[in-house]
Amino acid sequence: MIENTYKVSRRTAIRDVDLAFEGIVQSLEKSDVRSLMGWITIGVQRSILKAEQQNNHGAVISGYRLLYEMVVKPKENQGKRTWRNYRGNI
Repeated sequence: MIENTYKVSRRTAIRDVDLAFEGIVQSLEKSDVRSLMGWITIGVQRSILKAEQQNNHGAVISGYRLLYEMVVKPKENQGKRTWRNYRGNI
């Protein structure tokens, strides 16, 4: 697909994709986790809004569930203390 769009050879397209991937990995290694979570959260929220405008209720529910899994669920058991600090399969 890249070969046809940009009229380059397959080898050049593969090399360019590899270089782009390396750049993404390097920028992720330099970023802090909070800013990455912020960007991901904003992206999911935008997707939810688009899905709502298109009356795609399944995508809306999936988006909210993803936000719950990323943001709320990890903090639910953070302050809970159990017998001998055993938390079971959390």
